[in-house]
Amino acid sequence: MTPALHSLKNSKSTFLGIVVFATILLYSQLQARPVTDFTLSTIAGESITLSDYKGEVILVYFWASWTKEVENEMKSLISLKKRRPELVLLSINMDEMSPEEVKKWAEDHSLNFPVCIGKNEVYTTYQNYIAYPERGALPFGIIIDKNWDVVDDVSGYRDKELWYWRTDPYLEESKNAEE
Repeated sequence: MTPALHSLKNSKSTFLGIVVFATILLYSQLQARPVTDFTLSTIAGESITLSDYKGEVILVYFWASWTKEVENEMKSLISLKKRRPELVLLSINMDEMSPEEVKKWAEDHSLNFPVCIGKNEVYTTYQNYIAYPERGALPFGIIIDKNWDVVDDVSGYRDKELWYWRTDPYLEESKNAEE
């Protein structure tokens, strides 16, 4: 076998190996994953327990005011909540600001969904739902279906159209199940 032919054969083997690995990784990420419950305080002084919303479609969204695109992202989420009021949207702020400062920021930006004060252990647990290499990023969102499974994750800034596209199938599925 010539060196060029040997090199081509090795390249095909390497490519096939990468495709198989990527397929396994993607498949593992597409599998529904059971949800870990949490209870957090909101900026309004109330407690929210995630399992109180069991049976509904939920977007758990982790963010910080210092992230580059947070203001545009919040506009997208406000729009999503207006367009899809049946979606439970729980935002978790990971800033090192006081709850009063977070509350002022949320009021200044007219957020129309609950804002919880984040805890590192909840952040760390929910980072484990994120696909590699996006772990460690802020902002990120986790979508939970009515069966109480994590079915999707989104990292980084996303516009409202992407949020519709990512949440609509689960809302439709939930709606169809009720009929």
